[in-house]
Amino acid sequence: MKETNPPKDYLLKVENLTHKFGREKVLEDIDFTMRRGDSFAIIGPSGCGKTTLMRLCSGLLENEKGTIEKTTTNIGFMFQTPRLLPWESTAKNMALGLRARGVSAEECREKIKQMARFLGLTDDDLEKYPYQLSGGMQSRVAMGRALVLEPDLLLLDEPFTGLDIGLKKELLWALKQETEKKTALLMITHDLTEALELTHEIFVLQGKPSTITLRYPLKEPILQRKASYINTELENLLRKPEVTEAYKLDTAKL
Repeated sequence: MKETNPPKDYLLKVENLTHKFGREKVLEDIDFTMRRGDSFAIIGPSGCGKTTLMRLCSGLLENEKGTIEKTTTNIGFMFQTPRLLPWESTAKNMALGLRARGVSAEECREKIKQMARFLGLTDDDLEKYPYQLSGGMQSRVAMGRALVLEPDLLLLDEPFTGLDIGLKKELLWALKQETEKKTALLMITHDLTEALELTHEIFVLQGKPSTITLRYPLKEPILQRKASYINTELENLLRKPEVTEAYKLDTAKL
């Protein structure tokens, strides 16, 4: 009787990952595993290799040493800038991934309308082109393009940079709903509060070459976290030596 391998219980597995540009090694011995419903944040000083790590995980860069294994191709991306196609309407920008998968035009229209309502976009907005949208509206479209795929794994590279507080709060709420759907989220951020609101575990990336120096788990369910919990965890996190070193903080002032 032919033996069959049991299905793997993870979506993304990174083992012994090391990467360099030319002779400069930027990442060394990175290890983590993401399962359905996991939500991780990667924090660290500018230039420590966070975006490089995200690009390696997404497949935009080829890893040189170590392994990156993904057990799903249903992956959504949201980057620092919306990266919308200027010659396409909002609706067609949001439908790019669906169209690439061969989803029918009728089903695309229905999914886009549902996602637009979820993100506060009107029917008129769907007909507009990127130059007719504010930066905040473009960010909504970029998030809609990622979420409409109903991804198993969602990769976020500082998606809230430059957004006003109100819009950031709305988009954070939308992503919190995704964690309830058991979507796995991997996020890069400079904002510790964002990480504390949205993720189950925070990784501190630092050093030359950079490695994960701290893994900070958060026990409270994401949708149950109140301001008092976030503030307490922020104080605790800021007193971790790995964080104070990474951000050059003066603990005497904390």
